[in-house]
Amino acid sequence: MKKVLLLFLLTALVAPGSVPAGETIVYGYDEDYPPWEKNTAGAATGINIDIMRIVAGKLGMEVRFASYPFKRILALLRTGDIDMAGGLEKKPEREAFADFLLPAYQQTRKVFLMKKGSTLLLEKYADLYGLKVGLRSGTKHFEPFDSDPAIVKVEADSVDELFKMLLFGRYDVAIGGNIQLLYAAKASGYADKIQVADYRVDMGAGGQFVLSHKSAFIQRKAEFEAVLLDMFTSGQIDAIITSYLQ
Repeated sequence: MKKVLLLFLLTALVAPGSVPAGETIVYGYDEDYPPWEKNTAGAATGINIDIMRIVAGKLGMEVRFASYPFKRILALLRTGDIDMAGGLEKKPEREAFADFLLPAYQQTRKVFLMKKGSTLLLEKYADLYGLKVGLRSGTKHFEPFDSDPAIVKVEADSVDELFKMLLFGRYDVAIGGNIQLLYAAKASGYADKIQVADYRVDMGAGGQFVLSHKSAFIQRKAEFEAVLLDMFTSGQIDAIITSYLQ
């Protein structure tokens, strides 16, 4: 009887979905999404990476960073092959396979870039009709833009390709988050070759960290949120973001 009871207790301790202290969480990050995330010569760098290291440290976890194209990250969250990702905007189709952690820390606006000296008039949403719009492959921006079939959208595999294709005339304007695009333009030497259109869309609450529904760490969702909320309200997250823009 004692052996049966001991076996039951041990089984409960290591039951599926349980996470022993110090276990490693797998964080999937975008290989080319600066300044939020980037694979720099094999090393994980960026705002989300800095935040995640702090979060894992406060929760007594190890974290393993694995870089992928953005679409692949979504697929791996769905299958549970990665536990967590960051900077995702909340969409119903994504909530089907991942829990979005509060707070929404990537508060941003969507901007449209065009070539320097362009005479295109882009002051309101209706001005997008008749234009070709470039965007990162797999990204979502805002409604009705995302689902509007009347707007021609051309995908680019990376941020660098997004700028190159714009300058080569593959499309008229490129859309993205203001922090990411303006940082990338400065870092890659495109800043003097592009300009921001007058039409901009304030997003309010933006990207969030997410946990895969199939991750064993989903049971600790409240702990992740508590640490993130503390970092957000204390100004720690804002300080990390600002350090990348100076």
